[in-house]
Amino acid sequence: MKLKNIVYEILNLGANLTKSQGKKLFDLDLATNIKSKKIDNIYHIYGKVFSENKAKEYNCHIKIDLKTGKVIGSTCNCDDFYNNSKFKDRFICKHIIATTYKFYHLAQEKIPNLKQPYKLNGDRLVKCIVDKNTIEILDLNIKIKNINTGKCNYYEAEFRIANKHDNLIASLEDFIKAKNKKELLKFNNEFTYDPNKHIFSKSDEDILDFIEEYLEIEKINNKSNLVNGKNLRILSNNLKRFLLLIEKDKKIELSYNYITYKSKINTTKLPFSLTIKQNNNMFTVKTQKKVPIILNEKGDVYIYNREIYIPPKDIQNYYKEIVGEFISIGEINLSKNINTIKSFLKISNNIANKIFLDEGSKEYISKIMDTKFYFNKIYNNISCTVKVKYLDKEINILKEEYDIDFFKEFKLKDKIDIELERFRFIKKNDKFEFIGNDDELYYFLKEGLNILSAFGEVILSNSFKDIKVLDSSYINSFINYENSYYNVNYDIDGIDFYEYRNILSSIKDNKKYFKTKNNNFLDLTDTKVKDFFKLLDILNYEENLSDGHLKVDKNKIIYLENIIENKGLSFIRCDETLKKISTKLENKKAVKCIVPSSFNGVLKDYQIIGYNWLKTIASMNFGGILADEMGLGKTIQIIAFLLSEENKKALIVTPTSLIYNWQNELKTFAPTINVGIIHGNSKERLDILENKNNYDVILTTYGTLKNDFTFYKDRVYDYCIIDEAQNIKNSKSQNSKVVKEIKANCKIALTGTPLENNLYELWSIFDFVMPGYLYTEEQFKNKFLDNIEELKKLINPFILRRLKSDVITELKDKIEKKHLVEMTREQKQIYNSYVIDIKNKIKNSKTDNITVFSYLTKLRELCLDQSILIDNYKGGSGKINAAITLIKNGINNNRKILIFSQFTSVLEKIGERLKLENIDYFYLDGKTPAKERLEYVNDFNISVNKSVFLISLKAGGTGLNLTSANLVIHFDPWWNPAVEDQATDRAHRIGQKDIVEVIKLISKDSIEEKIISMQDDKRELINEVMNSDISDKIVINKLTYEEILELFK
Repeated sequence: MKLKNIVYEILNLGANLTKSQGKKLFDLDLATNIKSKKIDNIYHIYGKVFSENKAKEYNCHIKIDLKTGKVIGSTCNCDDFYNNSKFKDRFICKHIIATTYKFYHLAQEKIPNLKQPYKLNGDRLVKCIVDKNTIEILDLNIKIKNINTGKCNYYEAEFRIANKHDNLIASLEDFIKAKNKKELLKFNNEFTYDPNKHIFSKSDEDILDFIEEYLEIEKINNKSNLVNGKNLRILSNNLKRFLLLIEKDKKIELSYNYITYKSKINTTKLPFSLTIKQNNNMFTVKTQKKVPIILNEKGDVYIYNREIYIPPKDIQNYYKEIVGEFISIGEINLSKNINTIKSFLKISNNIANKIFLDEGSKEYISKIMDTKFYFNKIYNNISCTVKVKYLDKEINILKEEYDIDFFKEFKLKDKIDIELERFRFIKKNDKFEFIGNDDELYYFLKEGLNILSAFGEVILSNSFKDIKVLDSSYINSFINYENSYYNVNYDIDGIDFYEYRNILSSIKDNKKYFKTKNNNFLDLTDTKVKDFFKLLDILNYEENLSDGHLKVDKNKIIYLENIIENKGLSFIRCDETLKKISTKLENKKAVKCIVPSSFNGVLKDYQIIGYNWLKTIASMNFGGILADEMGLGKTIQIIAFLLSEENKKALIVTPTSLIYNWQNELKTFAPTINVGIIHGNSKERLDILENKNNYDVILTTYGTLKNDFTFYKDRVYDYCIIDEAQNIKNSKSQNSKVVKEIKANCKIALTGTPLENNLYELWSIFDFVMPGYLYTEEQFKNKFLDNIEELKKLINPFILRRLKSDVITELKDKIEKKHLVEMTREQKQIYNSYVIDIKNKIKNSKTDNITVFSYLTKLRELCLDQSILIDNYKGGSGKINAAITLIKNGINNNRKILIFSQFTSVLEKIGERLKLENIDYFYLDGKTPAKERLEYVNDFNISVNKSVFLISLKAGGTGLNLTSANLVIHFDPWWNPAVEDQATDRAHRIGQKDIVEVIKLISKDSIEEKIISMQDDKRELINEVMNSDISDKIVINKLTYEEILELFK
């Protein structure tokens, strides 16, 4: 029977998990105090086993029948054994397994050649295990003393055999002889050494062999100083060899420099610590505790912290040099050189247990630590492995080998943990795994990788590189000229065309990114990406972005090039044709066109700029809107322009009230232009129409054009010019439809108010000057109602607007006042009763807008003079009283006065009061013939006795030059203050030499106050588009139900 069979018999009784747990306890060296003895035919094995945390101790006992080789009993005081041994005979716990492994291990050490297949019958194994007398294992205790005579330095060792007491081997030579000859050797009355009964452990046997070797050397060399009775003299350079023979758990006594140390032999590096501090231009290295003691000249044996150490051979020389330096001067000074520090740290990491660094050292040394982030993607799983390369070693920071104090000093792992957790990576085994959503992945790809690069090198696998954040650098675009239009070609690397429309939607929704079908991210925070797609959206007429090219009319080239330049879209490449157009336009702007000498007048500087602008857009076959503020001479700029265009035919369309004003201006400033006026009865019109080729300019009205359109539809004019272009602001009106049917190479619109009510009015005018430039009305709504800034960029090249305050420094100021007027007592009572009645009607029935507007109109009339609505009303009018007072005061101060009202019935009432006051006046409304209008204007301007002009707001708000007036009274407020301003500008215009005072009469506690309040609340639209002072003239074009009720409060 073999010893192994006994061991296997025990192990086979345990479950696999139990065996694994027991083996672990053995590997952790937690099984101790193993003893064995034979009683009769039963072999007993005893042992103690500690728990893994060493908090508990368990006693084990195993009994083996030597006849059968079977385990016949076992005990352990652990809970597992107690709970299971009740139900299972011969139960084996993990502590019994650990005891078995330890027993077998010790048997291998203490019995030579145990691995050979000995049998029970007569071989030594039987003697060791089944001898009638129990074999006793003896311990050899060792004491070593350093002898330093000054001339020589060596060590003396003495040996004791541990039995019940320590028994000194008095003669090493006699003991070795007795052992070899198997003779008894008596030590004292209590102990006699019996080689047949007493054995030693393998390591103790090696020490005895060492002694025997010394004895042999003495015989050969006839020397007697190596072994001297009880003492074995060990040369200092042979100390390491001797100490390595001693069992690793055995403690010996070593006396050195009068101090005795009791220690086992440690064959690891010394657990001492180094501190590195930055000191000016060098680093100072010190030990944190005492300096190690070198025990021999070789420097291969040390005492440190009362323990004996034999460091590994490959680092022994490092210890000798560094410890020697500490012993000599107490510290090591290193120059501030990266290579020097690198070499020293390489050594220090091998020999020191801990290295402590001050902040200066950390900052400097961190330069030689190379952190690398390895990112990988498998399917949809993203992971990161972080490694730190320090000196010649690359370490995964999530593995145990990283958890050494030197790396902990830098807290690099903590910093990396925090950063990666911030980007939604969690630790899993030896990697960090991404668990975030698309938003977090986008942020990580866009920002995170760059942030991590501050910690070290970021390395991406090929699969990870497939995920990208695409920015404007991935956009390819080229513009070329093709068949009278420009072709904008475009594509984005890695994105299909059919995704472009969704990208645009994401931009409009202010998304940060767009995720493509192949899981890339288009960065929508890149302003160039957004600007590019907005440009495509603006240029796109057919609402289709999926074919990679757009056709663009040449009139948008100015806008296109401005966007490319101002937005820095340099990735859009252009062919030479586009550059030539841009250059040509710039050259045109730079050239100052000469006003013809036949022009019978002098253009002011700003009018010359307007003249040049007209010449430029006409030369490029573009259209435009001359939108100068009222009174800046739009008419005279057009006349100068037409005069310069020799042999060109023009059609001018004006409101009826202005046709003779145009005739007069053309005759005055350009008498050489042959003008044909198509107005009046059909015979007169027909004569001109049939001979229209004889005229340079055809002058007609909007109403007449509708009637005579059949004479125009087949004619192509060089220029078509419309005055007061707000007349076509309603794209569905007959005026608008007819005017837009006129064919002309260049179309120009004149208006002081290109925008009164809403953006569609601007679209309608542009639909005349450059059809399609602002797309269809529906497309215009979708593209620009929420994108005013882009609309401004698109229209700016083709709309010229100047304000009087900007260009005419000699024009006097305009002073505006709001004059609150108290209604008369009876007027107020009637007004309030009407308000209550109307409110009830609105609340109690469904009321359409037309009916509501009629209610509002009635209230407005009641604020003025109630006699225009109520027969036999005698209660008076607070407003007429206030107006008469203002008129009298004005006349007394030699002022000339204009009074505007929307209600001709009220103007007539004012006229009646003026007659009663013996005040003479002029009167103009919609019934006044065009020719008489001019006569009244001229007479008023030169009259000394007639200082008052009553004018209907609608009929006289445009086309009149009344610069002799310096007081303007608006008798009633209108929803659209832009119309009021147009009327005021009859006086406040070029030629005015006085300050113009504008007074708005407002009935107190009435709907008029509400109108003014609502005007003040809604004044942004025009300013956004035109970027001018007209922003204070916003129309109230739509009222909600709540706003309507507010008007009646």
